[in-house]
Formats: sequence, structure tokens, C-alpha cells
Amino acid sequence: MSWYNYPQKENAAGEDVFVKELIPHIEKTYRTRELAIEGFSQGGRGTTRIMLKYPELFVSAAPGGSGYGPEKHIQENEGSESENVVFAKGYNTWDLAESYAKRDDKTRLPILLWVGTKGFNYEFNLKYSEFLKSLGIPHDFLEAPEIEHSAAGIYEIKGDELMGFHQKHFAKP
Repeated sequence: MSWYNYPQKENAAGEDVFVKELIPHIEKTYRTRELAIEGFSQGGRGTTRIMLKYPELFVSAAPGGSGYGPEKHIQENEGSESENVVFAKGYNTWDLAESYAKRDDKTRLPILLWVGTKGFNYEFNLKYSEFLKSLGIPHDFLEAPEIEHSAAGIYEIKGDELMGFHQKHFAKP
């Protein structure tokens, strides 16, 4: 159904499939040593949830243009995003960040939030960045000036920086 886990729906454990089936399959099938995670918009929301729950799986994480506004709504409504979309209580980027902040290894995973300054999620990305700072979770913040909510638009002007962020955290061959 998606990359999220929906406890009220059958066969709707996308996060579990990604973490417990796809990643092990990739590691078994390909000669991987390290993994990074990145997503944009709703994919940024999923990236944030996964990186905060499973930071040990990745050498870097870069959620982009993420919908931290809807995530805040989920937090404030006991897991409910809408009438038809209900998550387990605490399964949102805000509560997961609070749990992550209590971990001894909270500084190990390099995190980069990235967003276009004209994107509709821009303000909540700023708020989320401040929230992470208040929790002592280190991260970088990359803005793409004058860019709307568009991964392609951001990559056009900031793609080298995004890929460079991941590259510097991979081990030397």
C-alpha cells in the first residue's frame, strides 16, 4: 500500500517490508557495504520515520520536502491523519524524533533536511529543523532558493550537494 505501516489494514506494512525484506534482499543480492536513505515529499516523511527508527541501517539520511505539517496533525490527533488514514499512536516524525533523542547513538547518523524555499512544506521543514535542534539531534539543512515543491527542481541546482552529502559518509574503498 505504501512505505508506512497501517495497523488497521491487512497487508499494509510497507515499512516492515522495506526494512525487513527489501534491505536484507539488497544486501544478500548485491555487493553492498553501506546504505543511505533519501526520499522527497511523502517519501521524505517515510524516510524520516525509517531513519529515526532504524538509524543503524544507514550511513546517511536525507529526507527532502517532507510533510512535517501532516505529521504534526497525526501527532496531535492520536495517530489519525484523516478518517481513512490512521497510524499507531506515536508513529509520526515528531514523536519518533523525541524517542530517537533519548538514544545514546543519536549523533551517529548524519541527517540532511532539504527543501525548496517556495515549496508548500518549507515552513514546516524550518519548524522541524528547530525541533530537532531543541532535542539535540544534529542535522544539516539545505535550502534551494526560489524552488517550488519539486525534487527535480531542487536536484537541478543542489543535486551535487545532495549526492556529496551521502558520498562523504560512505567508507573509502
